[in-house]
Amino acid sequence: MANAEAYVKFAVGKAFERCSRDLQFFNDMYDKTLLERLQRVINEPFARVEYREAVALLQASRMLANMHARTRALLSLCFV
Repeated sequence: MANAEAYVKFAVGKAFERCSRDLQFFNDMYDKTLLERLQRVINEPFARVEYREAVALLQASRMLANMHARTRALLSLCFV
């Protein structure tokens, strides 16, 4: 895990060094929090969870996404 974290931090740092204008463009045009979130990737330690907790988090997020998709589908039927 430590190697993966170090690699991601290295890659994001290099992106800041070599592509700062492009990152600024994406921050300005598409996602106003992009640079802030990328800085957090570099500066803050990654969260670590046990395997079972990670599975539970993924299942919960998948269930939430499915619920949102079903809600959107129902709403689109209601407002046709």
